[in-house]
Amino acid sequence: MRRIALALLILAGCSAAQDAPATTSTSSTTTTADPAGVFVANLTETLGSTAYADAVLEDPEPFLTTGLLMCELLEEGTPPSAVLDQFLTSFGPEPGDDDSALAGALLGSAVNAFCPDFRDVLIEELG
Repeated sequence: MRRIALALLILAGCSAAQDAPATTSTSSTTTTADPAGVFVANLTETLGSTAYADAVLEDPEPFLTTGLLMCELLEEGTPPSAVLDQFLTSFGPEPGDDDSALAGALLGSAVNAFCPDFRDVLIEELG
């Protein structure tokens, strides 16, 4: 049951901002959305009902660092489930529900903002 909930959080984090425009245009300029801003917004939305929701807004740096590290691990060929397991072991032998929610939301949000090429890999592994 926990695995299904975790999969849903990963997919939610991965798709929450997927429909948001990647670029914005004005009459004279075109700018690309800030990946860090997309990550923080996505993560905050996905973690809204957990103990971590406010922590992301108070100090986003450790969350950003972890998200970037998760993408690095994926780029090195680490399967998404192993990335999650590595993160969850930092909480001890029995991570809580909020810890599992954080892991899933971090991975999904990181893939959405920083390494979208791995979106299909996540969906394939979770499907």
